[in-house]
Amino acid sequence: MPHEPFIPYQPPPCRRVLLVEDSPALRESLRVLLQLWGHRVEAAGDGLAGVRLGLEWHPEAGIIDLDLPLLGGLEVARRLRDGLGEAVLLIALTGLVQAEDQVRESGFDAHLRKPAEVDRLYCLLARPIRPPARSG
Repeated sequence: MPHEPFIPYQPPPCRRVLLVEDSPALRESLRVLLQLWGHRVEAAGDGLAGVRLGLEWHPEAGIIDLDLPLLGGLEVARRLRDGLGEAVLLIALTGLVQAEDQVRESGFDAHLRKPAEVDRLYCLLARPIRPPARSG
């Protein structure tokens, strides 16, 4: 009987994840889930705070609600993409019906509907993230 080759378990990489969600209950639930998966999480409850935190902290991934107070999620994504470039994975999270092209045009890489599909979120965060562009 042939044996399958041994492939050691490779846990997904620990990411620096920015979470921008105005619902305190959902924000805390997602924070706990992401931390259980091994990620370092910083969270903001509105769009302006999310942009400020993201530009200071330089996350590898951002999970951003689209319906945020003070600054909507589409504009948050534009500002983070402008400030952080292509090296950050931006994931839209919303209960709103949004046109996929509008979400992509704002700089998001993926779009999840609430309630979040946790298996898809896990896979998105586990995949390789584009390296930062080199200048020169």
